[in-house]
Amino acid sequence: MLYQLIYCSKTENFDEEVLADIFKHSVYRNYRNNIKGFLFVVNRKSFVQILQGPIDEINNLYQKICSDRRHFDVRLISYSRIESRSLGFWNIRLCMDNEMNSVLHDLWSLCMDIDGFVSPTLVTDQMVFDSVDFSKKVIDNFENCAYDFTLVSNLFNMIDDSNFLECIDALNQYNTLYDYVYKRDKSPHGLVLLSSAKQKLELLVYHNNTNTNT
Repeated sequence: MLYQLIYCSKTENFDEEVLADIFKHSVYRNYRNNIKGFLFVVNRKSFVQILQGPIDEINNLYQKICSDRRHFDVRLISYSRIESRSLGFWNIRLCMDNEMNSVLHDLWSLCMDIDGFVSPTLVTDQMVFDSVDFSKKVIDNFENCAYDFTLVSNLFNMIDDSNFLECIDALNQYNTLYDYVYKRDKSPHGLVLLSSAKQKLELLVYHNNTNTNT
């Protein structure tokens, strides 16, 4: 039996590198636990996330989310049993007030409290899913972060038993080099190694998309 949980939380010190750290650790953990997820960062002040998966895994993950000090005031929007997954992908979206994401901004601006955070009492499941559908058409806008969220998301969209080890090995190389280069050493040699690891991921995703479309 599958369940769906939607929550929102607050952050006062939004940092794209912190978001990268959250994402690259959670995406594999969620894959391992058979959880699909979609995360919005609304106005750089609120996280809104939808999770779908087995009840025990969802409960364990939500407990960890509630105790994560990188955000606060975690509030449950809805929790329900579902017949099947409506999320067939992993992704992350940054909802900001700009031309590209103006539709998302206008939608979520209706759910803000007086302090500019998302109010859980104003968010509906339908609103979240409308945002998911629209988000497939837009490009993320992470201005200061070099981590390629979309590439990693696409990798997990295509991963299966036949390519699991190859994909996870390539992802681990990319994540390890990313951490080393951007947290310790931004030397030209390190940047070249990171670029090479990223190209390996791109080739895996591109090769899969080519085979899927032919």
